[in-house]
Amino acid sequence: MSKSCDSKSVAFHRHRARTILRHAYRTEPARSEIRAYQAHKLCIRDKDVRDSLAALRHRLKRKLEQRQYEAQIARLTPYPGPNGTRWAIPYYVVECESHGDWGAYNASSGATGPYQMLPSTYGSVCETCDWSQPDQHLAAGRVWARSGGSEWACA
Repeated sequence: MSKSCDSKSVAFHRHRARTILRHAYRTEPARSEIRAYQAHKLCIRDKDVRDSLAALRHRLKRKLEQRQYEAQIARLTPYPGPNGTRWAIPYYVVECESHGDWGAYNASSGATGPYQMLPSTYGSVCETCDWSQPDQHLAAGRVWARSGGSEWACA
């Protein structure tokens, strides 16, 4: 088997790098874990092995980001809807307002999204938010918390 930078086998460094990655990306990786992974990866002279480690890191990072996104949505959406959907306000309001359609738009009022919020309402509860789905959940939850639903005609 080919050697690496320190006379240990490539298999040793590949195994250590993979183990470190799998542990590190269970949660947010610490700097020390990333440095340890990089040290093992850089010690391997075979480009294909280094590339496979980089691909593994990329896959694990994407999985972590997906888990974090799902956890964020779960925190923002305490109310169940049909087919496993989750909402920031009771689903009967969402159903009445937009049928849960993320592309819903009311031309007469300018209200958009499944929560049918006006831009002025949205901006008053979430100044730094964009119009992403998590931000719409966040804004709707904040409006619901401050008014108990009185700001929706369907509530």
